[in-house]
This record gives sequence, structure tokens and C-alpha cells, in this order.
Amino acid sequence: MILGGRSAVGGHYTGMAPVAWAAVIFGATGLYVWESTSAFIDLGLALFSALAFWWSTETDGDWLPATLGGIFAGLAAGSKFTGLIVGVLAGGTSVAAVWPDWRRGLRRLFVIGTLSLLIALPWYVRNALLTGNPIYPLANRLFGKPWVAFSTVTYGYGNDLLHLLLSPLDLLARGQAFSEGWSIGPALLALAPVGVYARKSRLASILLVALGLWWLVWYFSSPQTRLLLPVFPMAAGLASVGFRAIREHGRRSSRILAAVAIMITAGGGLAIAALGVKMSARVIVGLESDTQYLERNSWNYPAYEAVNRDVPENAKVASFGLGDNLFYVDRTIRYLGKTERSVADLREEGFTHELWIDLCPLGRVGEGQRSLAEGTYPLRASRLRGGVLAQVCYRLSELPVGDP
Repeated sequence: MILGGRSAVGGHYTGMAPVAWAAVIFGATGLYVWESTSAFIDLGLALFSALAFWWSTETDGDWLPATLGGIFAGLAAGSKFTGLIVGVLAGGTSVAAVWPDWRRGLRRLFVIGTLSLLIALPWYVRNALLTGNPIYPLANRLFGKPWVAFSTVTYGYGNDLLHLLLSPLDLLARGQAFSEGWSIGPALLALAPVGVYARKSRLASILLVALGLWWLVWYFSSPQTRLLLPVFPMAAGLASVGFRAIREHGRRSSRILAAVAIMITAGGGLAIAALGVKMSARVIVGLESDTQYLERNSWNYPAYEAVNRDVPENAKVASFGLGDNLFYVDRTIRYLGKTERSVADLREEGFTHELWIDLCPLGRVGEGQRSLAEGTYPLRASRLRGGVLAQVCYRLSELPVGDP
């Protein structure tokens, strides 16, 4: 599916010949290989984003391109908060693609905006019903709710202008602060600008502006490498144009550098694939149990296992501290950040249990609470490199009924 999205965007402004290179430049990156085996929604969001931009920049007709662009922009916005940007950018590109015919542009913008809003709305209504905030946990205080940390980790090296300008180099050269920034490889960042220069078309310029705006929002919000994935299909299309231009018209040294950039990018993908085999082969062939595999590869699984074992099915658990990735919990659970909440507040929101996961040692159990399970385990420094970052403690407790 995501290959179809990349192919559509690549073929839209270059012809179909460079599509294979666009697929290699994006599909062979370490980030793509890793994401293809994960539970994150980023690749689905990338598909919806690619198709939203593909149709919003189609100028052969108005109603059909705008309708399809609005549908895919709505699916992007309903997939993840960052997908909201897709609707804005798709609407803007739809106008820019037909400028200076502003009446035609406004019609396209209206269709895309209306459809994307209607399609995404159910997810945000659901958020509002469950949490009281349609964009929870963003702007929680605006809706009269306690502040909740959006992330337990701070990414990047700073939010000043100098660090912004250096961010493409930082992403590759010292990408640990961006959560494995090296995994995108050099081909995308090096060849996409060349593609814009070589193509010299309105559409290439529109896509470059859209990429730049996404980068700004990404950098000043939560600059995690994987959050760039939604615009990588467009960048891969531009990069494939740049590679073709260098191959056909560049100097020998330029052709060598471009080929090396692609080989390094593909090499990262192959390395991640090999590490994935090393991490998962034992459980696949039956030499390791599911529980052993999860304890080895999921940082906080021992704590989540205690919740599944000791908490009734009709319970509602409040999670605090480091326990924000709750994929393996089979109970109703919500992450509430690192700030302690009173028993009365938790009870008012319907919680029956509290889970704390944090660096050892933990504080004492709250008054009136009954501890159900406590334990400790090493927090791995990296799923890829191994090592121990710190010792983590967890405590699962039952909240008292009535006033604490």
C-alpha cells in the first residue's frame, strides 16, 4: 500500500521511470524497514499523506481530485495528531497548484477542508468523550484538565534558529537525540533538493514548500525521526528526480557521491533487517516463548504483565512515570504523565488502579492504597545495541473506595 502511495507521487511529476529509485531511496532506509515491523501508525499516515498530496496537486479536473484529496487528508488527520497538518498542507497545495485562478482554488480548498474535517471528526469526538479533550493530551489545560506530558523524552538539540538550520546535518551525524536519526540515510536529504533544482516546475516547488513547512512543525514540536515519515514519499520522489539528473548530466564525481548516498541508505536498511532477524528469529522458530521475547524486547513488559495478571477485566488503570507505551496491556488503561494525582481526582475520573513505572526507588504507596504487585527490572539502553540504561521499579496498587 505505501509503495502505491510512493509510486503515485513519483509518477505524478516525473513519469514512471524513476519510481523504482523512489522506492529504493525510501523503502530501503533503516527507518522504513524498522517501521514495517512495528505497531506504529506512521507508515499508514505516510500512505494517506502521499495520496492526499497526490490528489490535491492534480490539476486535471477539480471535483474528483479535491474529493479524493479530502478523503485521504481526513484519514491522515484521523490517524494521528500530526496528520492534522496534512489537511492544512493539502488544502494549501490544492490552491497553489491552480494559482492564479483563485476561484477554482477556493472551490478545491472548500471540498478538501470539509471532507477532511468530516472524516476525521469521529476520532476527535471520541477523544472528547473519553478524556474531555478532543486533542488529548495536547492543550489539556485549555479544557480544564490537568497538564499531561506529551512525551517522557525531550528530542533534538535546541529550538533556536542555529539548531534549526543545522538540524538536517545533526539528524544524520548525531541523530541519537532525534531517536536514531541516522536511520533515514543520506539519500533523501542530499538528493531531494537536487530534484527540485533539476525539475524547475511549479509542482516540485510546491512540494518543497510543503516539506519545509512540515519540517518546521516537526522540529518545534517533537523532532522524532519517525514523525518525518509522512512526507518522505514526496521527498523520495524528488530525490529520484535528483538522482536521475545527476546520473544523466552530472560530473563523474557527482555520480559517485549520489550512488554512495543511495548505497549507504540501503546499507542501513539491510543492517536493520539483519538486526531484526537476530532479535526475533528465536521466537519465530519456537526456541523462545512469547513472554520471554516480550521481556527481552519490550522495555516495560514486566509491569504490564502484572496488570494483565492482577487487575480485573472491568478495572480502569491510571499509568504514571515511564509507562506510556501500553501496547501489551489487556485492560482499560490511560497514561497520565509523571505528575502524581490525588486518589480523589483519580476516582472522580473512574480509575480503580494505579500503575507507577519509574527509576528506582519509588516513593511510598499512597494512603489507603493496597499494593498488588511490585518489582524491578533493567531498562535497556537500546533495542538494537543492548546495554542497561537504568534500573526501573514498578508498583501496581488498588485505589481505595470512598474518601482517601
